[in-house]
Amino acid sequence: MALIVQSYPPVDGANGYVSVAEFKAYCDARLMDYSTGGKVDADIEVAIIRASQHADLRFDYRDEPASADQETELPRVGGSIPKLFKQGVIEYAFRALRMVLWADPAQDTTGAAVKRRLEEVGPIKEEVEYDNSVAVSGLPEYPVADRLIQKSGVVKPDVDVSGGLTVVQTARGS
Repeated sequence: MALIVQSYPPVDGANGYVSVAEFKAYCDARLMDYSTGGKVDADIEVAIIRASQHADLRFDYRDEPASADQETELPRVGGSIPKLFKQGVIEYAFRALRMVLWADPAQDTTGAAVKRRLEEVGPIKEEVEYDNSVAVSGLPEYPVADRLIQKSGVVKPDVDVSGGLTVVQTARGS
């Protein structure tokens, strides 16, 4: 599937929020090496598509989509796609070049997340340690990318991307 970059007004069939050129410019300015392992533009396009999907699934967005037919969460009614949001997607895409953003967690047959498994052959011994801190159905957090998207102003304010910490914002002054 080819990368089709979303904009405002919405583009039919768009599946990504940034172009390969935007990705490279952002990474180059920060000395982020995206060519590791012989990555080419086609690999970057796939990473951008996956990163855009991750951003769409990770957050709840303010307002309504600009078009009922658009395939991405942004743009929203009356707004373009903010620069900070695009930067967050690029951060996800950079990671997507090296790993799966939302790998299925290790689980046993009950669906519980497995933290550690030890098996011995003779005499037979099996030991399983469960990770109660992992929400099996949750999407993983990437602090830099998550924070950029949160600061873009397009996500609902009740989204907790702090890694489990409660974030309280207070007004400055008096």
